[in-house]
Amino acid sequence: MAIASVIQKNGQITAYDENNRMLFQKFAPTGGNTELMGYTSSTVTIKRAHEIIVYDDRGNTKSQRFA
Repeated sequence: MAIASVIQKNGQITAYDENNRMLFQKFAPTGGNTELMGYTSSTVTIKRAHEIIVYDDRGNTKSQRFA
């Protein structure tokens, strides 16, 4: 499934497909060091503290590196 939208809210980052079905969620504590950096139809990129993590459309880690 392709990623159509991603929302960061209430301590979660949630990815949805084009039919507004949830694809996956990642924990992102409010006030923490986690932020949504961006997304494409196949990946979601978040920054957690000093780390950048890219997830695929199923929520699996595709790459991870220090920022």
